[in-house]
Amino acid sequence: MDVVGSSDYALRGVIKKLNVWEQANGWQPEYSNCDVDIDFEIVTARQKELVYYGTIFSNAMGTNSIIDTTDSNGPVLNSCMEYVVEKLVNDQKLRNLLGFKVPKP
Repeated sequence: MDVVGSSDYALRGVIKKLNVWEQANGWQPEYSNCDVDIDFEIVTARQKELVYYGTIFSNAMGTNSIIDTTDSNGPVLNSCMEYVVEKLVNDQKLRNLLGFKVPKP
């Protein structure tokens, strides 16, 4: 189902790895971490022919806390996924394929 009209391409992705964890080293402050690896492909919308394939790796680390970092796990996961999207839309080959235009400053 199309959300905003039709497109010449479809994006498909597979999350190969997704880890969110807290790091604690005794008396050292704790911090949250996230690692994600996503394989994605662009296919033509009608024939489902593969036109582009890529892998994105992302990681993020939350702020240190003397007490507990459990509350920062969600924001760290959010940041990790935002990095994935940023890397995807800034991929030059993909930008050329889809005809992304860079706004002038």
